[in-house]
Amino acid sequence: GGSAGWFLDWVEIDAQSLGQKLVFPCGRWLDTGEDDGAIIRELYPNPLQTMLYTPFVPYEIKVFTTDCFGAGTDADVFIVLYGRNGVCTQQKRLCVNKRERRIYFERGAEDMFIVELEDVGDVIEKIRIGHDNRGVNPGWHLDRVEIRRLLRKGKYWLAKSEEDGETVRELVPSDIITEKLGRDGGLKVTEIEVEDALETHGYSVAVMTGDMYRAGTDANVDRFTMEAVDLGQVYKIRIRHD
Repeated sequence: GGSAGWFLDWVEIDAQSLGQKLVFPCGRWLDTGEDDGAIIRELYPNPLQTMLYTPFVPYEIKVFTTDCFGAGTDADVFIVLYGRNGVCTQQKRLCVNKRERRIYFERGAEDMFIVELEDVGDVIEKIRIGHDNRGVNPGWHLDRVEIRRLLRKGKYWLAKSEEDGETVRELVPSDIITEKLGRDGGLKVTEIEVEDALETHGYSVAVMTGDMYRAGTDANVDRFTMEAVDLGQVYKIRIRHD
């Protein structure tokens, strides 16, 4: 870009499946004309800044709106899940923007959401669901809610309009199939199930640019979420720009 130089302050990675928010300090330039001229840095987490919390797991939440006059709502709907021993999730908004609030929770609708929330265990004892009472005719007639905890194996949409809206997936093998041609000309097929196959998890990445003159960049840097094969404990990251 026109001003590709960038002063990186730090990077935060929120690994919800691990229940960890990691901070990777930098405090250096990624600029061919500054510091040592490098545009790639390897960063390591500061253990004193690591925040621990209850790990997140994916839930499928189906919301059924009653089929009666005026049952739908454009208000901002939220939900909280409660497990045993007082364990509960944070309050989670089911819609991320006004467009979704206009689409979902219509009269007679069945709406499904895939959300990652704190793991409340195998038993969900109760839920708390409500809305912010905003918008035109915010009143809502709720029929029922169905919730199930998801495993990371299965079929996924790659569509902005389906499930979690992702169009990129990272998949791992569940079976290994080998084909070998025998001496008699026949094809021998062997199928082996992969034991302890890696799961995929979501990671939230926040990149902080330093507050100093010409610290910003026109290169490709932004706040984003990503899905990747389970990385386990994150020991370092490598960051660069183009």
